Amino acid sequence: MNKKTLVGGIVMILAGILLGVGGFFLYRTNENKIAESEKVTAVIDEIETIHKRSSKGKTKTEHKVYVDFEYDDKEYEHYKLGYYSSSMHEGGDIDIYVYENSSGSIEVLTKEGTVVLLAVFGIFAVVLVGVGIGMTVITVKSGKNEAY
Repeated sequence: MNKKTLVGGIVMILAGILLGVGGFFLYRTNENKIAESEKVTAVIDEIETIHKRSSKGKTKTEHKVYVDFEYDDKEYEHYKLGYYSSSMHEGGDIDIYVYENSSGSIEVLTKEGTVVLLAVFGIFAVVLVGVGIGMTVITVKSGKNEAY
């Protein structure tokens, strides 16, 4: 039995579980903030498209979304949103949730962004746990075969 592979499998399982739990708590935190937030309709001011070329010649496209909205009798212009969807277009409306923390600063959330966050954490967690279980099972089975 290869002990390094067994330990690596166990570490991957634990890392996947921790990633899944952390992602779930981050999701719940954002959901709680959304529940305490004020729903505001924002207008998409600009969608900036950035093309980056890697050293291997591959092109990666990133999008930055800026919105205009009013909250608490204050105008916010060109506020960077932390979420992009291909269904967004400049001049379009989007529902955002403005969360004001105890220091008076605001955080802007979207329900879609919160779900995407959970999905990303969840997918990575499942992959890590799956690979870890696979490594562990194969290592344990191969160790039993060596004993005979």
